[in-house]
Amino acid sequence: IEIPHDFRHGVNALFFRTPGELADALEWCSHHPEDARDMALSGYRHFKSFHTATARARQILWALYETARCKGAVGLE
Repeated sequence: IEIPHDFRHGVNALFFRTPGELADALEWCSHHPEDARDMALSGYRHFKSFHTATARARQILWALYETARCKGAVGLE
């Protein structure tokens, strides 16, 4: 599926598929605590901006508005 404003591995999240990859991620975090903290804060900010119920409602309303505007149902006031 396509996830708008998805998290990015190594930027604002750490993804893993296997227990071994999880262990590697946790080891990296323990050896790079400041970088891990920065990534966690970036992920939190990203979550608050794009993935809360309020943010999702805003995205849906904007998509509906844009669809109506493109069909001429509403104009820019």
